[in-house]
Amino acid sequence: MLKKKRDRGHVLTATGLQRLEHAIRQWENDRGIRCTQEQIKELTSLIKPSGLDYTTIRKILEGKVGVDLKSIRYLFQAFNLQPQPKVDYDSANRVNSQTSSDFVGRERAIAYLNERVDQGVKLIVIQGRGGIGKTTLARKFLKSQGLDLLILKWMAMEPEDITSVESLIEEWLRRYFDEEPGREFGITLDRLRYRLSDSSRRVGILINNFESALDGSGRLIEAHRRYVELLRVLTDPEINCLTLITSQECLRDTVQLEHYPLKGLDREAWQQFFREKEIQSTAAVAMMHQFYGGNAAAMQILRSTIVHEYNRDATSYWEENQNSLPGELSVLINSQFDRLRKVSDEEHRLLCRLGCYRYQDVPSVSVEGVLCLLWDVEPSQRNRVVMSLQERSLLVCNKGQYWLHPVIRHEAIERLRKTSDRERANREAANYFSRSITRVESSQDALGALEAYHHYMEIHDFPAAADTLHKKRPNLGGTNESLGRSFYKRGLLKQMTNAILNVVDRLPMEASLHPQKRMEQAHRKAKLYHTLGAMNWLNGDIHTSLQDCEKARSLAHTTLAQHQHTAPTSEVVTQLKLLESNALLTMGICRIGLWELETALSTLETALKLCEALDYEKYSPSFQFYIAFLQSCLGQSEEAQTIADQLYHRCEPLLDQNFPSWLTEYRLSYLAQTYNNLGDWETALMLCDRSIASADKNLHQQAKSKAYSCKAEIYRQQQQFDEAFQYHVEAIKTACTLGAKYDLAEALYQQGLTYQAMERMEECSRNFERAVRHFSEIKAPKQVERVRAAM
Repeated sequence: MLKKKRDRGHVLTATGLQRLEHAIRQWENDRGIRCTQEQIKELTSLIKPSGLDYTTIRKILEGKVGVDLKSIRYLFQAFNLQPQPKVDYDSANRVNSQTSSDFVGRERAIAYLNERVDQGVKLIVIQGRGGIGKTTLARKFLKSQGLDLLILKWMAMEPEDITSVESLIEEWLRRYFDEEPGREFGITLDRLRYRLSDSSRRVGILINNFESALDGSGRLIEAHRRYVELLRVLTDPEINCLTLITSQECLRDTVQLEHYPLKGLDREAWQQFFREKEIQSTAAVAMMHQFYGGNAAAMQILRSTIVHEYNRDATSYWEENQNSLPGELSVLINSQFDRLRKVSDEEHRLLCRLGCYRYQDVPSVSVEGVLCLLWDVEPSQRNRVVMSLQERSLLVCNKGQYWLHPVIRHEAIERLRKTSDRERANREAANYFSRSITRVESSQDALGALEAYHHYMEIHDFPAAADTLHKKRPNLGGTNESLGRSFYKRGLLKQMTNAILNVVDRLPMEASLHPQKRMEQAHRKAKLYHTLGAMNWLNGDIHTSLQDCEKARSLAHTTLAQHQHTAPTSEVVTQLKLLESNALLTMGICRIGLWELETALSTLETALKLCEALDYEKYSPSFQFYIAFLQSCLGQSEEAQTIADQLYHRCEPLLDQNFPSWLTEYRLSYLAQTYNNLGDWETALMLCDRSIASADKNLHQQAKSKAYSCKAEIYRQQQQFDEAFQYHVEAIKTACTLGAKYDLAEALYQQGLTYQAMERMEECSRNFERAVRHFSEIKAPKQVERVRAAM
């Protein structure tokens, strides 16, 4: 039988307290005397025999714990007020539903937040100085709200490390709502607003440490002005979402939102907190409370120090320390680090080393991420060191995940950067992320793997940072793919583009390097340019993609020419030749996008010839998918048929398996298009279905869009217009979701042809004009000519 939840009574809301205080002041003004507790007791005795006792009066006015509802009503009636439920008072069970021994004294704050939520407020900024307890309050409150989904975002401490709002929203859409963002920011925002408006799913969002994005006057810094647009969505009265932001500064930008200035905990809360550990010196605790202004972080640290180092004797601690510390949290933190270094150098070193983690895209680490930083401690003693830091309230742990409070991390970073441990700590952290992310099956896996890159960048190991972007891991289908490819397949283009741009020009290419090293460095750099080219291709920026790929090809070709004396069997020579051919492959695909078919075919045939010096059978299929397609478009039907059949017979046994590296769902869609051009609709449809199934499995939406468009074209040619429109709609929707301008323009053109075949000329003209507009945006004049010719 379930135990009945004990009734904890009621507490005043912020409105109730305001009304009562106003009535008391009015009473004092009318009579010219101060309204003491004795006066209040006397006034309530007119309603209740003997009146309210002093303890109850104090509890009601201070909102510390719940009291019975009659007592609240008596007090209101004494001042001619009629209390209203939810407006003037609320259930203490509700406001205390998430309280614990480490969470005290926030009944009033929770009552205020509950009140604002009941009034329909969508976004509240909890503002206060560092360590005051903003994050703890926000997390506890959101967990009490019965949310269906809670999204947490920790802002970076340094402005230059803050995630762009575009990347943030894209990540939220993919991770929490299984939806692709648009390439245009406005479309992405609309999709988020739509998802947050779902009446069947209440969402909570916590954005922590927002002050790092502000300029000191409460306005967003120029680099992150677009966060205002996110805030406008989060304050939309129609959404089913509650957002809490914590910040040391007020947010004064052009958004209507609520601020809740959080003050320090009161003395009674401190006394209660210290009593939990049998620390009884009320006088010493009261002085510490006054000294630190009720700061919650200070309270945690002081209690831990008194328990572990002063045998629970608060008086002794205070006598020893009261004259040596000014009342600033930062100085207290500094003193704790100094004290820790004296009593346990092992713990001090670990605490400083833990400052190397960013706690941003990956806000916490597992115990392995902590233990790897104890390289100079015996394995049998490492858990003891970690536990001791937890007990001192210097390391936070929840459900096996560890992180540092921001004020602790700030000091840890400063100290780590002054020691010789900085480089190794970052290397160990990078190794931890590389080891712990063994597969990339989600966006979170991809972001976790990217953390290693950030650690290498911190210590200026640019080659290692570049290698992190190239490292291959199994994807959902079991195929190994580079981290860069994992990012751009998921549409995480901005993060990867920024990562590449930050490192590519920092890779040293000095002539003094050993030839082998110089070739390896050239290969790293060229691979980055090639990945950047793929990013820009997906963005629809085809001409920039061509420039990036040309940089990659030229660097590989020039390096090979400069080192002809190197043995041709050298691995790096093979890698450079492969990179040159792959850069030409992407350039050929770009030319297809521009509908420069002859140039595309010539480019791809040049790339194919490079494979003759390598392993032709292994590498040639990667190019032949596109060559066959181009031949089918240029009237070279016999040549196209021969290559297509060879590819099909090679692919067919693999279609129900994990694909090898040369067979991708994107290339399969081109093979389907080739058979469509050759009139073999049955084979083309089967290949489209295989491409779509694989694209679903491997999260490759662009291949899916192409296969949908191909199916629509096949059904049009068979005069099955209903089926054609079904796939036209899916192709356009998918391409629009991705923001892939080339695929969208092609899908619109194909739908226009179907309207034309049905003699629905108004819709046909509208589609053709939209296709022309998109092709014009990507500067593809031959595509525009192609559409105009069809018109």
